[in-house]
Amino acid sequence: MSFDEILAAMENGKIYFRVHWSTCKRFSEKNAYSAPWGSDDDVELLRGYSCTEGARELVQYFDAHCGVPSDETVYIFRGMAVGVGPDGEDLVVPRETLATMPWSEFLKLAERAEY
Repeated sequence: MSFDEILAAMENGKIYFRVHWSTCKRFSEKNAYSAPWGSDDDVELLRGYSCTEGARELVQYFDAHCGVPSDETVYIFRGMAVGVGPDGEDLVVPRETLATMPWSEFLKLAERAEY
């Protein structure tokens, strides 16, 4: 999916953006669970992936927390919102992956996005 197609999808319905760390289980509906930042292995997982509705919002979220290595993957997807995470972020179970790209490419998309 091209940048222009992704930007059009943002205008035509709700889509979500998520950095999916290479150390996480495969991105899927089945594996859609999140934990609070800095938590240990004993924490209760929350249903749904932490994500944002806006491309720029995802950049701002990571700027506030830790930054992102350029080799991590951003998933752009449609899904079902199931709650709100401890940082106020959306928790969403994915239904359809629209695109994936490395963080460095995603930054170019975020610069063109309205939100």
